[in-house]
Amino acid sequence: MAPAGHASGHRLIRHLTPHSELTAAYLATTYTLVHRDGRQLDTRIGQPDPAIDAILDELSTPRAALITAHNPLSQRLSRTENAKRNARLFLWLQRFGARTLAAVSVADTGDWPAEPGWLIADVEPALAQRIAALARQAAWVGYAVGQAPRLYWANPAAAGPEGQ
Repeated sequence: MAPAGHASGHRLIRHLTPHSELTAAYLATTYTLVHRDGRQLDTRIGQPDPAIDAILDELSTPRAALITAHNPLSQRLSRTENAKRNARLFLWLQRFGARTLAAVSVADTGDWPAEPGWLIADVEPALAQRIAALARQAAWVGYAVGQAPRLYWANPAAAGPEGQ
């Protein structure tokens, strides 16, 4: 992906947080979806990719959400605490019968730890919003057939005054 100020990604969420450093961090991140057979697909906010549609088709869903439980509200926790939080999220998703694929978010700069998470199939944005809020996340990534991945704020206050 181009730098955070690149027009395509910036326009996508400009109305939410025009100058937020947190927005720039989300835009400068690769979101990797991991197929059950181990194949990986790197995705970027604002960049459509037909391979995303193929994954959604394999999951028989028109939409999905990538959510992690790591580093709540963008505050770093220990590896151990993050692993416990993400395991609890996975168990909760399984309890409710959610279909998931593993995912991991990796900052381009390398100054933020990789955040494993889950691509949750067939979840409406309102429910994804609630799940992300329960996991105390600042934001989550939404996927839909024929569309570029999109950033959603689970907690606009985390993005600063521009996100409110």
